[in-house]
Amino acid sequence: STWPSNLTAFIIRPSSGSNFFSWKLQQYTSDRDLSFIPPPGSRKAPQGGDTAYIRENILRQLDHYMAIRKVGGVDVVNDLYVRDSSSEIFWYVGKLAKCGTVTLEQAVQRQWNLIEEHAARLRPVELGRKFGSGSLEIWSAPGDTERHIEANVANIGMEKISPDLVTEENVKIIEVGLNLEVVTNHGKGFCVTRSNDGKPIFPDGDEDEEEDNVDG
Repeated sequence: STWPSNLTAFIIRPSSGSNFFSWKLQQYTSDRDLSFIPPPGSRKAPQGGDTAYIRENILRQLDHYMAIRKVGGVDVVNDLYVRDSSSEIFWYVGKLAKCGTVTLEQAVQRQWNLIEEHAARLRPVELGRKFGSGSLEIWSAPGDTERHIEANVANIGMEKISPDLVTEENVKIIEVGLNLEVVTNHGKGFCVTRSNDGKPIFPDGDEDEEEDNVDG
């Protein structure tokens, strides 16, 4: 077999004229070997426009989140979870805020790229391996209900959001905001186990007890 033309091969062989087994690294390249590595400053802008996963967009959406929440309170906030469709584990990835002119579904769809990529970076093993495959799902819950969700309060539901994207023409970026979850090196992250329809999974006969675990 032959090496692909764009693959750099490194071969180690003994140096000549030496009584010791010293080794010299020889690099074999073709004219096109480095064409896939653009030099700094010449790389194209990341895809995604105003929701590309870059610092500027993340901080702007955080500012929008804080401003919208300051006016509307928790009523305009939803918690966000992402899961691999083959798993019952839902990972908390942050919070969303939206103006009254935007539906929950539109607010998630408008910021889908930021949410999905952040989830993949936040949980590189559990979610990152499925990034771009179409199997990551975004789910929402009422704002600031992490404690209720964790306690499996039966009347706190989760809603699956369809991945249909909306554009600036439909939803202005200033009408929605994100407060993305941050986990330090010592943090374990927050996740819950739910059924495929986002409902709590109860052992037989335990559902009534769980409804009273957290005051509403």
